[in-house]
Amino acid sequence: MFTRFATMEPLSARPFSYLKVGLFFGITISYYDWWRRCALQEVLAASEKTDYWVKLRALNYNARLGEEDEMGNLTDYLSGSTTRM
Repeated sequence: MFTRFATMEPLSARPFSYLKVGLFFGITISYYDWWRRCALQEVLAASEKTDYWVKLRALNYNARLGEEDEMGNLTDYLSGSTTRM
């Protein structure tokens, strides 16, 4: 519209150009929004997976470092070889 005013061309000279420009920018913005949402979804899924593996690694690390005796006692108790808990 501003280009038409600057060139002194009447707005009715090319009426479909407004529809084409609006349609082009509408599709472009929609595609960008869709692409951004897909990218964000992939990032969040990867972050969830990373958090899960970090928590799992922390649990395994804690089980190996401080709880060997407790876990051994529990397996001995469950197998019936001792009553110490």
